[in-house]
Amino acid sequence: MGDFADDGEAYFLRHGHEMFEIPVEDKMETTPEEVRVRGKIIKVSGGGWGFISSIDIKFTRIFFHWTSLKQDTLKFTELKNGMKVEFTPIEVEGKGWRAIKINVIDSNLSAGVELKDYSHIELK
Repeated sequence: MGDFADDGEAYFLRHGHEMFEIPVEDKMETTPEEVRVRGKIIKVSGGGWGFISSIDIKFTRIFFHWTSLKQDTLKFTELKNGMKVEFTPIEVEGKGWRAIKINVIDSNLSAGVELKDYSHIELK
């Protein structure tokens, strides 16, 4: 699990030898030109962070922190690999891509999978 700090301007997360800076959500204003991207969660850690993949930002894992989840979406502890999300990507110099303003758009992991009904089987 990583260390976590808040200086009022940004959150800082240390994981191993890496330090991640996550801007405070309230300091970011939505603009009409803001780009929204869709992707899917590929990793959720117990430390409050994870990664998203998106066909719009190829060949990279996009870092996110629990503080980047919108308040009207699922809680971080409810996130699972494979869930579809919509987010605003930002590129942090020297750090790579970060996802902010994340909203879960499809939490149904069984979509497209036929579920068999075993209710007729009697358990002994």
